Amino acid sequence: MNGAQPDPGESRLKAALQRRRAARAPRPPLDLRPTTPFEQLILAEYQSLRRDYEELKKRVDWLTLAIVGAALTMVLERLFG
Repeated sequence: MNGAQPDPGESRLKAALQRRRAARAPRPPLDLRPTTPFEQLILAEYQSLRRDYEELKKRVDWLTLAIVGAALTMVLERLFG
């Protein structure tokens, strides 16, 4: 290697590295918005189920609080009653 002429293997390596870097370039974020009527229907159903789940969760939380409150009342009534 005399430095005047680049080695053909070196130029091929540089070209391959440039292709690899270009292939690994950051891609734009994936767009998850529904585009077809079927996807829009699925999204609406999912949102409805999510609302129902949140409502049931609130009811279960209140029921748990009522049960714990009743148990605590019974214990305190036996201790001080």
